[in-house]
Amino acid sequence: AGKNLMKLGDSVDIKIPRGCRTGLCGACTVDLEDPSFPDGIQTIRACQTNVQVPPGCDEMVIDLHRMERAGDDDFSVKDPFARFEQIDTEYKPAATPKSRNTLVSITSCTTCDGTGKHICPECMGEGTMQNNAEIRCYVCMGRPYVRCADCQGSGMREG
Repeated sequence: AGKNLMKLGDSVDIKIPRGCRTGLCGACTVDLEDPSFPDGIQTIRACQTNVQVPPGCDEMVIDLHRMERAGDDDFSVKDPFARFEQIDTEYKPAATPKSRNTLVSITSCTTCDGTGKHICPECMGEGTMQNNAEIRCYVCMGRPYVRCADCQGSGMREG
């Protein structure tokens, strides 16, 4: 009693459609049928509804008929591009993976001599500010080296 309908469905392995967990998308919309409701039906969002079994009842039946309708052929889209005229839907890559490997050559980074790091230009590898040794360097954060910007610390770059 008082459990969220979406969580209750998950706990008994009933998959209720979901999209946002706030009820705005409407994917979890279900209908409650009860003769005491006006028109006998009330539409709710499962993600925002807590379940309370009415007094005098031992169980509650929730019909997920909307899920059955979602699988109908009327609702499925066969070709989403059919509504456009003269659209090219076939992908043709400009270069094959084999030819792309020959276009790029990887060489050792000349900026850091292949190490991937170099001495911090702000503190010259000291780790502290030059004008105040008590303040840690804001570039290298106290480490004597910084990562090479040209190779992103890998030591290799495209040449």
